[in-house]
Formats: sequence, C-alpha cells, structure tokens
Amino acid sequence: MESAFPLLTAVIELVEDMPDILHLQEYGSQPCAVLYVLVSLLAGCFATIIGFDHSLLHFVLRDAGRVASLTADELYRSPGVALLSIKNVSINIETRSLPNNIDDYFVSFIKQATINSTELPYAVQLEVTRGNGIALQPSISFSYVMSLNPNSRLPPAGQGADVKLNYSFPEFSYNSNNKLNDITFYPVTSLVDNVIEGNELIQVVLLPGPNSANIQFIPALQTATITIFDKTNSPTTLSIERRSYSVIESEGSLEICVVLTGDILSSSVNISVLDSQGTAKRNSDYTFNSNTLTLPAFENKSCTSLYIINDNLWEPSYESFTLSISRVTPENSNFILDNTPSTIQIQDDDIKQQLTEDVIVQCYTSATNCNSNTNGVSLAAIDCCNRTGGGYISHSSLAAAQQCGACVVVGFDQTRVHIGPSDAGRRYSFTADVLLSTPGAPDVTGLDYTISREPVTLVDVADYLSSDFSGLTNGFLPERFRIQYVSQGNDVALQPTLSFDYWVTAETDAAAGDPPIPSGVVLVYRCLSIIIDDIDIITVGLIGSCTCFPPLLEGRDGVVGIAGPAFTYEAPFEVTVSLERYTGPLSQDESAVGDFDLFNFTDRRSVVFLPTVYHFNQRVERVTFFMPQDNIVELQEVFQLRLSVNDSRVRLDPYQTTRVVRLNNQDVFSVGFRELQVTIREGEVATLFIKQIGNETSGAVIGGFPEGRLTPVRLRYIFGTATGGSDFSLNSSIPRFTYSVNNRLNDITFTPITSIDDNIIEGNETIRIIILRGSDNVVQILKDRQTATITIIDDDIGMLSLERGTYDVIENEGSVEICAVLTGGVLSTDTVITIQARDSTAQLWSDYSTRRIRPILHSSTIKTCDRFNIMNDVIREPLFENFTVLITSVFPENSGLTVNGSPSFIRIRDDDQ
Repeated sequence: MESAFPLLTAVIELVEDMPDILHLQEYGSQPCAVLYVLVSLLAGCFATIIGFDHSLLHFVLRDAGRVASLTADELYRSPGVALLSIKNVSINIETRSLPNNIDDYFVSFIKQATINSTELPYAVQLEVTRGNGIALQPSISFSYVMSLNPNSRLPPAGQGADVKLNYSFPEFSYNSNNKLNDITFYPVTSLVDNVIEGNELIQVVLLPGPNSANIQFIPALQTATITIFDKTNSPTTLSIERRSYSVIESEGSLEICVVLTGDILSSSVNISVLDSQGTAKRNSDYTFNSNTLTLPAFENKSCTSLYIINDNLWEPSYESFTLSISRVTPENSNFILDNTPSTIQIQDDDIKQQLTEDVIVQCYTSATNCNSNTNGVSLAAIDCCNRTGGGYISHSSLAAAQQCGACVVVGFDQTRVHIGPSDAGRRYSFTADVLLSTPGAPDVTGLDYTISREPVTLVDVADYLSSDFSGLTNGFLPERFRIQYVSQGNDVALQPTLSFDYWVTAETDAAAGDPPIPSGVVLVYRCLSIIIDDIDIITVGLIGSCTCFPPLLEGRDGVVGIAGPAFTYEAPFEVTVSLERYTGPLSQDESAVGDFDLFNFTDRRSVVFLPTVYHFNQRVERVTFFMPQDNIVELQEVFQLRLSVNDSRVRLDPYQTTRVVRLNNQDVFSVGFRELQVTIREGEVATLFIKQIGNETSGAVIGGFPEGRLTPVRLRYIFGTATGGSDFSLNSSIPRFTYSVNNRLNDITFTPITSIDDNIIEGNETIRIIILRGSDNVVQILKDRQTATITIIDDDIGMLSLERGTYDVIENEGSVEICAVLTGGVLSTDTVITIQARDSTAQLWSDYSTRRIRPILHSSTIKTCDRFNIMNDVIREPLFENFTVLITSVFPENSGLTVNGSPSFIRIRDDDQ
C-alpha cells in the first residue's frame, strides 16, 4: 500500500489594499487554471492520498481578527483500502516561502508540525491580526505543504506496493506566441520489488482544478495508460528444501518443506508433491496423505509432514523413497519449477531376533552345518524355510549366542487379496497360524502374539468395509478374524485405494510377562497384503452436439465437450481425446476426412478432472482442436473423436466413447463476370464470360466436391433502356461449371443477349443483367462482379429537316403549309417538333399571325405538317415580302436524331395592286 502526499499546497494570501470584501474564498486569481491528476490503479496497486481540504485561502482587510482553519485529512483512498493501513505513519506539515514580517499579519499560526497518521484529521489554525499601525505594507503569500517523514516506514514493497504516486501538477504558462507551454511531470514512480506479479497497468486521468473553466479536455486524450513491466531480480526457483533427508523409524514423522528462492509471489499457489516408492513402501514404511501444500502470497516457504510407520519387524538397516514436485496450480511461467527428486532414508531400529520373509539369510539343511558355517547358500528367509520342509537360518542380526536357528514361519493362510467393486458385500475370513516349521523345532503357538494392521493411519475404513478388523493383542495361534466389503458405494469416487498389511508378531517384552522365543528358533513372519478398491466407479463420455459449443468450421477452433462424473470424486484423473478417420457409412452429402484435408490424426488433447475444495467437482470439461482449412471446396466432411482415460477406476460410457463429427466446409468457389462492360451493335450477339476468382480447388481426385453435382448459376435481367423483344432477345441458360486439369473451375462462355437490328432511330441502349448462385451452395457470386452491362450501339442515324427551302403564298390564300420530313429511319415514339417564325420584310401581326407551330411526328412515320396563317389586308405593299421558319427543338430528345436547323423562306405575294 502506497501513501501518496500530493502537493495540493495550501497557499495563504493576505492583501491589505483590496476592496471591502468579507469572505474566505477557496479559488485564487492565478493567471492559469490549476489541474488535478487522478490516478486509477488497476492491477493490485493501492493508494491513500493525504492533503488539505483547501488549495488556497485568501484573506482581505475585512478578515481582521478572523480565525481560519486548514484541515489535513485523507482526500482519496483506493477502493478496498482502509485508512488504518497507513497507521503510525509520521507526517510533516511545514511552511514554505514564509516572509520575515509574518507577525505583522497573523496573531498566531502554526509554522510546522509533525503528526501521526492516526491523528488525522488535523486542524491548522491561523488568526489574522487586527493591524499594527503601519499602512500600505505589501501583500504576502506563503504555503503549507505535507510530506512523509523520512524516518517513517510504509509496508514493504512486494506486499501490494507497486508505485509511488506524485500528485503535484505544474501550472500552465504562456509561450511567446501566446499559446500554452507543454507541461512535463512525473506522476508515477514504479517500485523495484522482489514480487513475481506480471506486467501491471496504471491509468492517469486529468481532472479540472480550481479556476479551470477556460480549459477543456479532449476525452480521447484525457487518460494515459502506463504499463509497468515486471522485472525479476534473480532467477526464481521452486524446489524441495533439501535433496536428502534421514529419519529413524521410531521418530514417527518428518517435516518436508518447499521453498521459493529468488523472488516471491503476489498470490498463493498450490503445490502437489508426488512420492515414488523405492525400497521403502508406501503404507508399509511411511504414509504421505497431505501431499498438497499451499504457499501463501509474499512467503517463500511451506511445510508439511509425512509419517514414518514404526513397526517391530526386522527390515534392512536403511530403506528409502523419493519425493518430487509434480505440479503447481495455478501455473506460473515466471519461476523455474525444480522437480528433481529428494531422497528420504529410513533407518530401521527394531530388535532383531525375528525376520521378515524377504530378508536374505544364510540357509543350511542341518543344524550341524549351520553351527559349523559350512555349505550355506544365500536365500530369502521364506525360501530357506520352504527348502525340504524347513531349514536352518544364520543371520548377523541374531544374538551372538543364537547365530543359527530352525525356521518357523508365522503368518496367514492367504498372502495377497485384491478386493474390487465386483466383490460387493463379500465376506473374507483369515487365519493367523504357524505355516511351516523345521522338523524338531520347538512349538511357538503359545507365545504372546499381536495381530496389527499397518499402516495404522488409514482413510475412512467405513467407505470400504462394512465389517472391519483392526487387530488384537495377547493372542494365541491359531487366530481367526473376518472383514466384509461394502455392498454399495457412498457416491464419492476415486477415493485412494485402501492398501494395508496384516502382521502377526510375537511380543517378547519380559517386563510385561511375555514368554521368550524358544532357543534355537528363528521366527520368519509372512504378512497378509490386502488391496481394496473404491466401489464407486465413475463414468465419463463425450458430449454430443450441443448449442453450448460453436459448430465445427474449417479454419476455426473446434470445441469438444467431455461429460464428467455425476457425483463427487476425490482424486484427479486425466482423459484424452484423439482424432480418428471415419470408416462408416456416409450419406450422399458427406465424405470422410482424407489425405488432402491437412488433418493430423496423431493429434491428442488431454484434460485433467480435478476435485475441488468447494464441495463440488468438475462436471464438464472442454478440449480444443484447430480445424485446418485446406482451400478445397468439398462436401461436409466426417471424422471421429475417441475418448480414452488413464485410470482403471474410471469407466468410459460405451455410448459416448466415440463421436462422429461433421465438419462444415468453409471453402467455396468465388466467381463473377470477366468483363463488366460489353458493347455490341444492332444485330450482333453479346458474348459474356464467367470466371473463377480466387485459388480454391476441388474435384474427386483430391477429395473435393463432385463435378457432377455442380449446378449452373442463374441469369436474370434486371433493367435497362433497351426493350426485350423489340431491341434484343434474352437467352437465360448458362452452361454448368467443369473442372480443369489443375482442379480449378474452367471459364464459362455464353451468349445471353442477341440485339435486333431495326430501322428505328433510338440512340444507344443498355441492358443490365446479373448472375445468381445455383443450388449447390459451393459457388458464390462476388458482389462487385455480379452485374454486367451490355450497351447496344444504334447505327440508325436520322435527319429531320423542313421539306422545302422556299414556300410561295398569295396573301389572300390565308395560310401556308409547312412540313417536316425525316430521312434515314423512323422514330419509336411520337415526337413534337417546334417550328419557329422569324421576321424579315414580312412582320408578325402585320403580314402573318402565327409565331410558331408544333406538329407531331408520329412513331414510324417520316412526315408531319402544320400551317402558318397569312394576314389578308387591303394595304398596298411591296409585291413580295418574306419571313423565315426553322426547326428549333424536338421533344423528346433523341441522340440518334440530327435536326437540320437551316431556315426556310416563306414569300408572300401582295395582291392589293
């Protein structure tokens, strides 16, 4: 936790010659606004900000005698951080820029103070003087600042502290061109710690300060993000503390520690320690139940104990096993996991005179040979006793006076029993007795015997046995006892296999009244080993299709679901999902994943189901396979998933061991017009081409989409200025795609448009057509190459002109007919022709009365006429007068029509002579 003391300095101003204003104002008259910086701590960084409740106090004349207070207190605290977290931190409060004549302005004030953070809030009081009889003294200003006492100690870095925060922010100033100067400041100083925490983020936000109304923030530039890269000070290793341990059997336990050398961690981790049997056997020589340790955050050591079984059996002087770190959760790549095994050596300290069956002895066929130490062979004690119905044993552990003795084997009528779920409810009976005795050996059935079960510390036996036998003391041989396996489970699976041994041994404590082993006898003990499996068997299987998983698509990750056990389990187990070829029946729309599909059929994904500490276990797990995209257009492909498990106590659901998976093809052919603009003349045929765009391949030879199932794309006329039937004919059929030798689509050539050569003057016309995909769903049309425009060039060029160049008319005829004629073809629509009159020697309204005429040239005709009216007056005029007429416009306009605008003369003959 970092305590930040921002320089939110309290500035004190006292001005004698100000107007009569009686108030305390918080905001001063600085030339530029002051900004605050708010630091948002995102990644395990905490801050408490201490400062004053005012940033400026301004005293004027009317404040004489007033007492004002500044309060030092907590201004900001990161969420979740308590003020108590900075308890007993020493803070300095002091003045800066204090003038020499300060006493002329204040009756009393605090010049400096040192406080403890527990004293917050802390009041700094100032009493303004009532005057000293000296006028027009200069205004003064000084500052109070707070700082951390150098002798104070915050919580050490590495326990939540990542940065030191500086909230001081310079004021803006103007440069020579009257703009604001840039401000450089250092709000964050990262701390070098020895904590492995990964990279962390800090966000710095600019906020308005006092008198900042004339400053606005650009939202996109208001926040800065600072990344602190975690740098370890030295290589960090997690390992077992020692490479070897030694313990005497009777000590009973041994502490094992896991240590972190180098840096420390910012969060706790769980460490699993695995034991591997050597000459020392689990549950016979030692037990190790607490094999998961938790290393707390900011600590470098965690310990547990393993238990040494103190039996009274003769064993080798030294037996050993190893421990190693098997895994760490959560995983952390920032330190080195040293899983080098550590060796634990157990020293046997039992009284010798009794041997276990596997001890190597010198074996003799007679007591004479035994005592004379001739003809002996090295054998296991039990093998020696089995020779010719008995033998004589010599061993260094026997007392000096008893260096050789006759074999007497004491044990049980069974030696190995494995009880599993199929034995539900079964009873087992056992007898402890003398199994073998060398002829002539003394009787030992009357000794004081103990039947013990080792290890003594077990899991809950009630989960395995409905009738139990834990042992007895002071027994005689033969001795019978029973156990019974449970008939039904407890709904807790994968409990540790219960493995233990029964031993029968003679007690030889003379002080307790135990009879001694007869002279000349060596007792060889044979144990009964029992293994009992958990009766609860769990079942796992592959989850079928589920909307909770995305569909399998080429080029994407495919998620495979695994249904875990339906009830609680106590041990982790691993399942593996593998990819297999599919060889079963296929529909006509499917094909099996083949050699061209880039599949790796050796690929496997494993996941470990872990029991949790929160009283529920994993029920569903997922593994992910990348589905390769092969760039081959193909049918839906089929392959198979297979589930396997590494634990014999976990069954696979026979109906969910394999799963047939259908992979949707993401590859399609992209096609479009080769040319988007095609030009033809009337009477010609438009030839178009459709081509593949892209590098996809297909065909049966590479396991792709069958050529025979490709369906033709469709053609559709959408619009244009040309009219179907009169300007062109449309052929909508398009050939089917075929494959080339390189397994790509061949280009398609087709002639959808045949233009009609007519004698109609209509100008150039267009036809727009599009192609649409067929029904096979493997050919898509690219939008930017879906539409083609065919332009038909009209070669019918017409000339519209007045029929004659000169018209003669006698005044008393009253009108003259003017005709417009079309040559070179006909028009397809009625056309209005405007013929305009213009004065010459004949004047409108004096000699003629029609300004213009608009005759209609009907479609498919070549001539149209109308009349200009001539005025018949009785005025004697020149014999001939004239005016002109000309075609000025046509409607509608036609680009194929040329209008002759040359004027024609109308000559009027006067008949008033």
